[in-house]
Amino acid sequence: MTSDPHIISKYKISKVLGKGAMGTVYKGFDTIIERWVAIKVLHPHLLEGEGGEDLAKRFKQEAQAAARCLHPNIVTVFDYGIEQDTPYIVMEYVEGVELKESIKNQGIDSVVQAVRILLQVLSALEVAHAKGVVHRDIKPANIILLPDGQVKVSDFGVARLDSSDLTSAGFMVGTPNYMSPEGLRGFKVDNRSDLYSAALLLLEMVTHSKPYAGRNTEELLDALNLQTRLEPLLRRDLQSVIRRALETDPSHRFQTAALFSKALGGLIETRQEDQDDQKTMVIPAAAYPGDSEPGYQLSQSQASNWNPDLLKVIEQSLVKYIGPMASVLIRKNSRTISGVSELSQKLAEQIPSVDDRQQFLKQLNKTGIYEQAISGLQPSYSTSAIQSAESGLKSSASYVGTPDKSITAEDIEKVSKKLLVHVGPLAPRIVKMAAKNCAELPQLIEKVSSHIPDDSERLSFKKSFE
Repeated sequence: MTSDPHIISKYKISKVLGKGAMGTVYKGFDTIIERWVAIKVLHPHLLEGEGGEDLAKRFKQEAQAAARCLHPNIVTVFDYGIEQDTPYIVMEYVEGVELKESIKNQGIDSVVQAVRILLQVLSALEVAHAKGVVHRDIKPANIILLPDGQVKVSDFGVARLDSSDLTSAGFMVGTPNYMSPEGLRGFKVDNRSDLYSAALLLLEMVTHSKPYAGRNTEELLDALNLQTRLEPLLRRDLQSVIRRALETDPSHRFQTAALFSKALGGLIETRQEDQDDQKTMVIPAAAYPGDSEPGYQLSQSQASNWNPDLLKVIEQSLVKYIGPMASVLIRKNSRTISGVSELSQKLAEQIPSVDDRQQFLKQLNKTGIYEQAISGLQPSYSTSAIQSAESGLKSSASYVGTPDKSITAEDIEKVSKKLLVHVGPLAPRIVKMAAKNCAELPQLIEKVSSHIPDDSERLSFKKSFE
């Protein structure tokens, strides 16, 4: 094709929708199915020379990648073909505005709107990543905003299928301003690179400041720090989420689009809950040694069931693994869960890495919160039950067993305390009875753990002795 055609295969061309470095996009009409479509045609001159064959393969790859990803937030690919030696892709025709233009015209006027846009982008990426497709070029020009608020992600033109060896280390593709550090260096990228680009997208929507390639995280976040129109708490929480998504080391970022979405959704939920709460308790920062950030809030109903000091300890341990989403999850789960062990396990499930999950539970055990729960800081059981359990612990401490056994009174007390968190006031009696038939501590731990019904809690209990 040497000029704008009037017809391509069965598609009647209406007008040019746009032109870019890679090709031209036309508005066309499918004369058989009778629907409007968008047709992207690769510039013929790009197919000439040494890199032409490679580019043609990548263009076909766009059709294959996008066709695998059927989702309301992804521009659908209908067809692929070659007309006069020039490849083309037929896509869903979408009437909307590019996010690039919306940002330029100050069309994104709130953090909530920006987050809702990105949540849809992340929803699209979640599906694409599950199909083995990495977009590799997430940027405002590839995000289309529809009048009804729906978002469409377009242009999988540089997407890499997991099964493809077309691109390799040392071959950089994408748009530099929105590329991850590993992408800029020409290294192999995966789904976490898309999430890095998505974080830059969010940052630009909130600050109306375009990111520049090569800047470190602190330089990128400077624009957010200057947004005095944002309430301090929201700015802090938003910064924490974006900071994690912009980690230089991919292993320290959100590992999936779903986890990134959960953190962002929590920010919106928190804002709404804070507005809805009629009464709140503000625990002064001085109440928590080492915590200089004021404003930790608990609803009145939550405060009546949990000691805020204990919840703060849990949050401080959890925040390093999932960021500001920690306070949201603690707020939500503490309303329906009464036991500290059950709450800890529930929260641990939100940590993507198994190793980090185990480390989190170990750290909690080291803080002594389970012993605090036994002491009455966390009212999982009635006061009389706690007192009865403590009495049982004291009496069990005097039990040593037969002289040839290596289990000491201190061992029995320690095991009883830890088991109490999982099974309640019967723990001392269970341990005392089991100790009569156990010669060594590991055997005792294994035996009493069988009384814990939940598999994950049982594993956590046994690991706490390692």
